[in-house]
Amino acid sequence: MIPETVFGLPFHVLVNHGAVVLVPLAALGVIAIAVVPRWRERYGVLVAGLTVVASLTTFVTVASGETFERSLTEAGQLGGPVADKVEEHKSLGNLLRWYVLVLAVAAVAMVVLVRRNVARNVVLIVAVVAVVAAGASVVQVVRTGHTGSTAVWNPAG
Repeated sequence: MIPETVFGLPFHVLVNHGAVVLVPLAALGVIAIAVVPRWRERYGVLVAGLTVVASLTTFVTVASGETFERSLTEAGQLGGPVADKVEEHKSLGNLLRWYVLVLAVAAVAMVVLVRRNVARNVVLIVAVVAVVAAGASVVQVVRTGHTGSTAVWNPAG
């Protein structure tokens, strides 16, 4: 289902850039509409859409990483310190996808609640959840990317 390679390069290496770019952008957008209520009407749908795309990209990135890991294992290229780093990277990536999913659900909920004129307190609670999810998602995408880079460029370190 997920391609192993695209144009001769591992698909995971290409698609992970989408998550690395979209997750922080989505997080910034969510923080902006959470902190500035008048922006929710104007930019809310755009930001919510971006979070959904970021979440989908993160799920595809995790799936492509599993495919990449399988191909490296079958080729006998995954062992020693590299295997340990890849395992850490995999664990962080698995957690990241759930953080970004919470971010997307909170962003969509915030927009829907505002459009339905739900009580401000309810919107505020969802906005706080969204901001926390945004922060957690950014931290986790950095941690995940760092361990992936370390697995490639400095597996012993």
